[in-house]
Amino acid sequence: MFTHNGEMVRGVIAGLKQINQLKKVGEEGHVPVVCIDGTPAELDYIRDGYLDATVEQNPFDMGALAVDVAYKYLNGEDENPEKEQYVYPRLITSDNVEDPENWGFSWVEKALQSPWVELAGLVDMKQEMLDYAVNTYHLDPSICFLTLKEAVKHVEADAAFVVVPPAFHKEVAVEALECGLHCLVEKPLAEEMEDALKMVLAAEKAGKKLMISQNYRFKRAPQTVKQIVEKGFVGEIGSVFINFQKAPHFTGFRTEMFEPLIQDMSIHHFDQIRGILGLNPVRIKAHSWNTSWSWFKGNPAASVIFEMENGAVVSYNGNWVSQGWETTWDGDWR
Repeated sequence: MFTHNGEMVRGVIAGLKQINQLKKVGEEGHVPVVCIDGTPAELDYIRDGYLDATVEQNPFDMGALAVDVAYKYLNGEDENPEKEQYVYPRLITSDNVEDPENWGFSWVEKALQSPWVELAGLVDMKQEMLDYAVNTYHLDPSICFLTLKEAVKHVEADAAFVVVPPAFHKEVAVEALECGLHCLVEKPLAEEMEDALKMVLAAEKAGKKLMISQNYRFKRAPQTVKQIVEKGFVGEIGSVFINFQKAPHFTGFRTEMFEPLIQDMSIHHFDQIRGILGLNPVRIKAHSWNTSWSWFKGNPAASVIFEMENGAVVSYNGNWVSQGWETTWDGDWR
C-alpha cells in the first residue's frame, strides 16, 4: 500500500487496526505500507514496526532551492533556469531510521543545495560510506578522504561540519581547529565538561570560531512565541511548565549514553528556554533516572528546575520511555 503523504498513513494504520489486519513488519499477514514525507509520525511508525519505509521530502530544502532559483532569475544571474530541478530523496527504513550517519548525509545535502556553502571535501573513516556519498550525490571521489589531515592537504576549506556521535566531538573538533578550520558542531558540544573546555581552549588558541548547531529555536512556532514575549503581549514571565513524553526505540550510540535524554534531546528544549524567554538561568536543580522497562543503558527520564535571572521558574519533565500518551518533539509548554 502506497500513500502520497504522511497524513494518509494515519488513516491506513487506523483502518488496518480496525479490521484486525495491523501486523508488524516480518509478522505473518503484514500489509506492506510505504509513503512519502518523512514526518516524525512516520518515523515513529517505522520504529514501531508498522510502516515499511518512507521517502524523505524536506520542505526546507525544496523551499530553499525554489527561492534560490527565483532570486537568481530575478537578478539576471540565471535567465534560463532548468525547468525541472530536484532535491535529493532519501529512503528511510528500520535499517537507517536512527542511523547517526544519516546526520552526515543530511549535512551533505544542505551543503550541496545552499547558495552560501561550497562543499570542499568529505571525511569518513569508512570507505563504504564515502563510496555511498559519491554514488548518491554524484560527488568527485577526489574530494573524499579517510582522515581530516589528508583532506586539508588536498583541498582548501574555511570550516568543518562536525557531525560524528557526541563521544567523538572533542577529538574531531580539536583536530579541525588545529588544522586552521572554524567548526560547526552538532549538539551537544561534548559528553563531558572536560572535553568541552578543551574544545573551547583549542578554538581560542587557534583563533577560530567554535559553534554549536541548535535548530529547534528557529522553528516557526518558537519564533512566534518569542515575538509575543518580546512585545509584552503576555506580560512578565513568572512560571513555565514543560512536559515532554516520547518512546523512541533508538539503536546505536544513544542507547549507550549515560544521559541520553538530557544530552541528546532535552538540550533542544533547554536552548529553547533561553531562545524564547530571552533569559538565562542562574541556578539549576536536576534529577535523572532509569526505569525497569527502559531500553536505554543510561537515564532516559529527568526532572529539572531552572531559576532564571529575573526570578522566573521553569519546571521541566522529560521522558524517553513513555508508556502512555506522547507529546510532540517540541513538548507541551504552558
